[in-house]
Amino acid sequence: ASSSSSSSSTRAQGEEAGSAPSGVTNRSTGGVETGFDSAGIPTGAFLKELHERQHQLALRLEPGSVAILPAAGAMHVPGTQIPLPYRQEASFRYLTGIEASDIIAAIEASPTGQKATYRLFVPEKNVEREVWEGKTISAREGCDIYGADETQTLSYFPAYLARVVKQNRPVVINSKMWRGHRFSKLFTGSGGAVS
Repeated sequence: ASSSSSSSSTRAQGEEAGSAPSGVTNRSTGGVETGFDSAGIPTGAFLKELHERQHQLALRLEPGSVAILPAAGAMHVPGTQIPLPYRQEASFRYLTGIEASDIIAAIEASPTGQKATYRLFVPEKNVEREVWEGKTISAREGCDIYGADETQTLSYFPAYLARVVKQNRPVVINSKMWRGHRFSKLFTGSGGAVS
C-alpha cells in the first residue's frame, strides 16, 4: 500500500521489486557494475543479492539494532553548481546498489535478529537540482525499483531517528561517513541522539 503523496511509499510483502517504469534511470557507472539493465535499473537477481547482503548485516547486528548509512555527498566545481563526476561511498553502494547522493539507508535488525527491514530516505523533488545532477530517486522508486520495504523523504529522517532512540534501539553508524552531512548533529552535536 502506498500513500497518495510522493513523500512516503511502502512495498507489499512478497512483491517483486526491480520493474522500472519507462524512462526511469539512475546514474549508473556506465555498465561497470553488473546487476543493472541497460537503463541503469537493478535487475531482480541483483536485488535478491542486495537483500541477502542486508540480511547478512542484520544477522551480525545486535537484535533490534539499526544500521544507518548516508550516501556520499555530491561534489561541485568550486563556486558553481556544476557537479563533478559522482562516486558513491562503497559500503552504501554494496548494501543498496544505489548510485545517487543525498539518500540515507536504514537497515533494521528484527528483535530476533533474523530479519532485516530496509528503509530509504530520499530527497524531496527539486527540479533545479535535477537539471544539474540528474533525476533523483522518488519515494515510490525507492520501493518499486530499489527494493526498499519503506521509503520516505529526507524531511522524515529526524523523526524516524528520534523514534528509534526513544525505543532504546542500538544505532550503528560509521562517524566518518556522517562527517559534514546535514544530519550529522543528530548523532554527535549538542543534544545529539547517539554518541
